[in-house]
Amino acid sequence: MFFALFTLGGCSGGSGETPSPTTWTVSTTSGMGGTIAPTSQVVTDGSTTTFTVTPATGYVAEVTGCSGTLAGNTFTTGTINADCKISVTFSPGKIIEVTSSP
Repeated sequence: MFFALFTLGGCSGGSGETPSPTTWTVSTTSGMGGTIAPTSQVVTDGSTTTFTVTPATGYVAEVTGCSGTLAGNTFTTGTINADCKISVTFSPGKIIEVTSSP
């Protein structure tokens, strides 16, 4: 009888610990003319995340990477399934000169 109880007790299916979810790092790089924040984030597999892109006065931002999209100053990544990098390039915006004549 003891042997049967011992054997059944050993079939509990594991230690009861839940495995940690897979995470990925989304890092950023940017040049002069603005900022992106935060500079990196750790993201759970299969999720998305956002970054704030802030060009300096007179600059515009072009953002690429992580299959994301820029709407206003918010960059939203695509679904993250691996480490990826967001690159931001800031360049002077178009200057529109308005003149009037009397």
